[in-house]
Amino acid sequence: MSKGKGFLAGLLFSGVAAAAGYAYFKSLSPAEQEKLKAKVDDIVVDVRDKAVDYTYAATDAVASVRDRADDFVAEKGLDGKVADLKAQADEKTAGLRAKADELKAQADEKTAGLRAKADDLKAQAQDLADQAKSKASEVKDQVRAKVAPELEDEILILSWIQQRLHCQRPLKIWKNQLRLKKQSK
Repeated sequence: MSKGKGFLAGLLFSGVAAAAGYAYFKSLSPAEQEKLKAKVDDIVVDVRDKAVDYTYAATDAVASVRDRADDFVAEKGLDGKVADLKAQADEKTAGLRAKADELKAQADEKTAGLRAKADDLKAQAQDLADQAKSKASEVKDQVRAKVAPELEDEILILSWIQQRLHCQRPLKIWKNQLRLKKQSK
């Protein structure tokens, strides 16, 4: 399969999967939908918290290294090397902070991707719902067009009886008898 066909197949598959996921999401009750949204938000918060925790851990590690270096320098009298150790510690701190920022950016990127997919799923589900409503309306019109002429006389008779009797019960009984008679044919 060529790269273009593979890409299109992947795109089609992901679209179908997204539509199925959104349809499932819409099939959930509002309470379940809110619960799922809260769960996704909790995951995002957890990832962000882990990135922040990683930054704090890195800062603590660097502070520990600095404290050890200061103690060592004081013990050995190596003031010249203190500047080198501090520079190394600053480099490591900058690297660790950059890594933490990168993790946070990745978490934000994944969240944005999930939200974009959710919006796509919503749009696809709305399209499917609109198509289903349109089809249902067409079927309803077709049924009315086929059934109404056949039952027109019965409907007129029923409404005349109802007007004359001013009650619902005999009319319901007669409708049920008419329905049973039609089903037996």
